[in-house]
Amino acid sequence: MPTVTDFTKAYGVQPNTIRHWASNFDSFLSPGANPAKGQRRRFNHDDAEVIALIAELRQEYKSYETIAAALAAGDRGQWPPEGHQAAQDDAGETRTGEGVSLALVTQLTARAASLEGELKATKAELDRRLAEIDDLKTAVRDAEKRATRAETIIGVQLSQGELETPTAPNVQSGAGSGGEDATAETPPAKLTRRQRLANWISGEG
Repeated sequence: MPTVTDFTKAYGVQPNTIRHWASNFDSFLSPGANPAKGQRRRFNHDDAEVIALIAELRQEYKSYETIAAALAAGDRGQWPPEGHQAAQDDAGETRTGEGVSLALVTQLTARAASLEGELKATKAELDRRLAEIDDLKTAVRDAEKRATRAETIIGVQLSQGELETPTAPNVQSGAGSGGEDATAETPPAKLTRRQRLANWISGEG
């Protein structure tokens, strides 16, 4: 069955215009075209032909009196108008834009649901990557703390003389028996704590 929306799309008028026509020419329409308050407005095919004639004559600037006379004489318009594609409902009755609109709404709803699913998946992946970054930051901070503690411990041990840097052997040359040169290893002199610390810092043996 045609609807107010069908008429507005077919004739390029506002919904209030269709309701106004239905009210002014109610004697030529079925009761469903002017329902009680709170009920849905329904037009049958005969109603659609009445609305079609009203629309055609109003486009020619005919008065309401002229239109009423034409309707009383049995004149009716063509529904759907020529060039206006009509859709068929499940019962095989003619209707227009509503079916197309419903199909478009269904398509857009499905697309929106698909995009929502993709958005949720992307957000979950982003949350996972952010959690990995937080874990890496924590690991870096822990490593920095361990390095700082190690440097502190080494400094304390050096200051207390608990760490010693091995010294290189002192090789001296001298004359051995038989006129041949001989080398003798002289043990290193005992270093003070300050000297050991200085050697450790400078890396000297």
